[in-house]
Amino acid sequence: MSADAKTHWIEIPQRLPTGETQPIENFFGSERTAIQLGKYALIDDVFTDLVRDANGRATMKLMYSGKELHVSLGPKYKTVLMWSTPLSGGGGGGRGGGAGRGAGQGQGAPAAGAGRAGGAAPAPTPSGPFPVDPAQGVKVAPPAAPPAEGAPAPATKGFIAFEPMVAITNALNLAHKGVYKDLQSIPPAGSWEESFWITTKGY
Repeated sequence: MSADAKTHWIEIPQRLPTGETQPIENFFGSERTAIQLGKYALIDDVFTDLVRDANGRATMKLMYSGKELHVSLGPKYKTVLMWSTPLSGGGGGGRGGGAGRGAGQGQGAPAAGAGRAGGAAPAPTPSGPFPVDPAQGVKVAPPAAPPAEGAPAPATKGFIAFEPMVAITNALNLAHKGVYKDLQSIPPAGSWEESFWITTKGY
């Protein structure tokens, strides 16, 4: 995968940005243009400062075995959310499959479907605020949680989602605090329009 973005937003386990950011290289390392998705569990991770071409478009690319899927975003799309599940560990990493990044650090909520022996109710979800270290980032996908009794077998294929966003998650609250500077607005009787394009190569 190739991610045309410069900034990754730090989040609490509930997947809300704290207002702190880090360079995308701190999260993905030097492999930003050749990210191996099997090493990561992305759950609504927020990326901004998109790298754009002469037409103002930013492109996320999924590449495998000579084939490519491109998602290009017009200039009014300021943010991309990424969500993926690695193939290892029975598809862990997603909301319904395994522990997310916060849980991997010992401070997040239990993964969905991770029950206790004997059918007892799962432990209650801890409430915030949670301490977040901007230097932290998952470089190895967390292990999958054991499925609940009777749960369907996990999918044998992983997946990746690129979600075009006009602003980051929790943008209104962070803009009110003066943290987020790219909030867009529409005047009375005005309109807003933008496009994204999906193309392929090698098919």
